Order: sequence, then structure tokens, then C-alpha cells
Amino acid sequence: MSDKKRVSAMLLAIAVLFVMLFSAFYIAKEADHDCCGGDCSICYQISVCESTLKSVGQAIGMITLAIFVGVFVLLHLSYINKPARHSSPVTLKVKLSN
Repeated sequence: MSDKKRVSAMLLAIAVLFVMLFSAFYIAKEADHDCCGGDCSICYQISVCESTLKSVGQAIGMITLAIFVGVFVLLHLSYINKPARHSSPVTLKVKLSN
């Protein structure tokens, strides 16, 4: 992996972590706010934070599932592609003389 890709992947991971962490902090801080009714901007922001956390959590779950399936398929394919070892007199180099 090149250095640019590694740095961009690290920055993306930090950004996702930052969003998740501060979304949770915002929800915890504003949980007991003084709601003004149906058009409450804080309630709207809390719902956006909740949906962000839910979608990131689902994405992490799907990535984990994909990794497990990929590992299972790779292990299964490597097991299938192994040559079968059959014992025969030729492979055992047995002398068949009477």
C-alpha cells in the first residue's frame, strides 16, 4: 500500500471516530434540553446524530460480516484445492513379487 493511501485511510478512520465520538457526546449533553415543540432544532440534531451512529454501526457490522465471509471462502478454497493423497502400491513403492 502506498504512503498516500495509508495516510488517507488513517485520516478517514480518524474522521469516522471523531464523528462517532462527538455525536455520542452531543446526544448525552443535549438529552435534557428545554424542548420548544415540533420544530426544535436540538431535537433535529439529536435525530441526525442518532441516525449517523446507527448507519456507521451497521456499516461496521456489514464490513465485519464481509471479512468473516471472505476469510471463510479463502480457507474453504484452500482446503478444496489441496491434492488428495491416495495410497497405492506405486506411491508407497511396494515391491510386488511372488
